[in-house]
Amino acid sequence: MHATRIVAVRHGETDWNRETRIQGHTDIPLNDHGQWQAVQLGLALREESFAACYSSDLIRAQPPPRRWPVTIGCRWRTTRPARAQFWRV
Repeated sequence: MHATRIVAVRHGETDWNRETRIQGHTDIPLNDHGQWQAVQLGLALREESFAACYSSDLIRAQPPPRRWPVTIGCRWRTTRPARAQFWRV
């Protein structure tokens, strides 16, 4: 039996993050630092093996074009249900 491992990462920095503004579902792109963070994360994960990769459909949560999918060798899937949600417990 093989164990399933889930890796969760947060998107990189946006201008709104820097200003401590709440983004919610507003589609704010990564700033230059956030783009750099995304590339560094892709490089850090390059030795990992992924069966599937999912992200929110918001632009800030998607990998840098033509860098991440090649770097981590995974077909990227974006989906609206992957957006962060607030759950009542």
